[in-house]
Amino acid sequence: MKAAIFAFLLCGSALADEAAGLQAMKSGDYATAFKEFLPLASAGAAGAQAYLGLFYGEGLGVQRDYQESVRWYHAAAEQGQVNAQMILAFIYDGSENMAAYRKTFQVDHTEAVKWYRLAAERGNTAAQYFLGYDYAQGIGVPQDFIEAHMWLNLAGANEAADTVQADSIKLRDFIAGRMTPGQIAEAQRRAREWRPQASR
Repeated sequence: MKAAIFAFLLCGSALADEAAGLQAMKSGDYATAFKEFLPLASAGAAGAQAYLGLFYGEGLGVQRDYQESVRWYHAAAEQGQVNAQMILAFIYDGSENMAAYRKTFQVDHTEAVKWYRLAAERGNTAAQYFLGYDYAQGIGVPQDFIEAHMWLNLAGANEAADTVQADSIKLRDFIAGRMTPGQIAEAQRRAREWRPQASR
């Protein structure tokens, strides 16, 4: 899990002020990285807050503490940090990769959908897929094939995300078989008119 989350978080842009923490992190000196990120996170730097969420969740340079982990992820996610939003969505969705958090946090699909939606609105392809899936199944939201089709259509249009793209298209086409032509047209209209919200 650690390697996957590292890769996930490192995909985001880092602030210049985070350079020392990132350098320590890359060299495996998590205690120093934690000390570098803590004042930045306390001052409101969303990227540093997301890293503290990771450190507390994995016990890197600090004692593992899932409450603290989620507290820092929340701080980052509320500022629009998409990676933190996705991690919170996975935690609340009961994702296998986040099973360790279940000792502290119960599965809450409504809360998961909230964070998927925020990330999806900023253009995160995986979030768009999961949000579409939840609408298709009625998980955490009322079942709504129009919304499902729209989000799956958006996720399926991203050629950079091969597996997500293929899964999105497959599910979109499956639910299209349960929709009227008018519903499909409405979903397609919404997808065409959709624009990502600005990331912070």
